[in-house]
Amino acid sequence: MTEQIFKENGILKRMAIEVKHGEYIEIFLRKGTLESNNHATYISLTVYLNGKKYMVNLNKEHASHLCIMLQQLVIEGNNIDYEALERIYPDQNSWHIY
Repeated sequence: MTEQIFKENGILKRMAIEVKHGEYIEIFLRKGTLESNNHATYISLTVYLNGKKYMVNLNKEHASHLCIMLQQLVIEGNNIDYEALERIYPDQNSWHIY
């Protein structure tokens, strides 16, 4: 994961992660531009997939919900992996789950 701090183009902070060879997810904290919400900051999520760029702007509420949903899926996936490993290797004391 990389992290950079910008002061241009309304970008306050940028983080990125390569999820596969040539596929990235970037997230930006940006200055708000709308007077109606008092210029509140927001999150931009950009996915680079097969040479194409897909961008979604999220308010902090939606970004927070997305974070919770991802965490729940990771926990459920780890539990499923653990159960399968426990069946396959009943005498083993620990496993590495990815």
